[in-house]
Amino acid sequence: MALTNASIALAYASRFSCFAALLAVTLSAQTVQLRIENVTADRSQPPREVLSPAVVRNAFASFHVVVTAPENESYFLAVQANPTDVLQWTLYEEKTPDALEEARPPYFGVIPAGQTTRSYLLDVWVPRDAPVGKVRLEVLVKVGYWRIAPMEVRVQPTVLPDLPPTPAVSVQSVLRRNAAQKEALK
Repeated sequence: MALTNASIALAYASRFSCFAALLAVTLSAQTVQLRIENVTADRSQPPREVLSPAVVRNAFASFHVVVTAPENESYFLAVQANPTDVLQWTLYEEKTPDALEEARPPYFGVIPAGQTTRSYLLDVWVPRDAPVGKVRLEVLVKVGYWRIAPMEVRVQPTVLPDLPPTPAVSVQSVLRRNAAQKEALK
C-alpha cells in the first residue's frame, strides 16, 4: 500500500498532537509542589518541612499540607500510611486563615482563579494502644503524575493522659488542643 503525502502529513500531525498533549500534561505537573509543615503558633519563623516527627500515643499531631500549582489546576490529594492500621487522620481544608472544613475522601481540589496555593490541615490521631515504632505516612498529590511528601512518624512509648475532647473547628482550636497536650506531658 502506497502512502500519499496527505497520509504522511496526517501521521506526523497525529504524532505531534500526542506529543504536544503529553508535553502540556508534563509541564503542568512539573509546576505542582507539595509540602508538609508543622502546625505551630510561632508564625515569626519560616515554615519548616517535617520529615520524621516523634509523636506520643493517645494524642494528636497536626500538619499543614500545602499544594501549590497554577490557577484553575485540578488535582487529586491522598493520604496513606504503612502499616495501614496504626494511625487515624482527618484532613481539613483551610477555608480562611482560621476556619477549617473537613475534606471527605476522595480529595479532589482545584486551585481557585487568582490563586496558586491551597492549604489543608492534616490532623493525625495516635491511639493509646498504637505500637511503638515507625509508621510511613504519605501525602500525595496527582496532576498528571503523583508527587509524594513522605514522613516517617516515630510513635513513642509515652502515653498522654486522657484530656477533654476538643473539636478541630479552627486552626486556633487545634493549636490550643496541641498546646494542652504538650502541657500534660510536663
